[in-house]
Amino acid sequence: MKKLKTAMDYVELGFFQGVLESEDINCVVKNEILSGASGELPVNETWPEIWVADKDWIRGKAILKNMQPSADAKSWRCDQCDELIEPQFALCWRCANGVVPD
Repeated sequence: MKKLKTAMDYVELGFFQGVLESEDINCVVKNEILSGASGELPVNETWPEIWVADKDWIRGKAILKNMQPSADAKSWRCDQCDELIEPQFALCWRCANGVVPD
């Protein structure tokens, strides 16, 4: 098994775990309850981690990378309500329109 992702909290990691499992990648979450040891251990060593089988590591990395907006991503304007939306969002926060113009 290989470590695929570390997150600051379990909520963030749970989201990534759900995405990977929806792509049929089995995950093991480690350090779920280790946050109570913060202070005794360095904080970043108590963060939860997702581990996957060696055979799924490359595909898992690609899936997580595709979830992040690219460096050249630009904000977009909603074609229904004209709200300016930051590039990492696929839905308009105001009207829930999900059509990102090209």
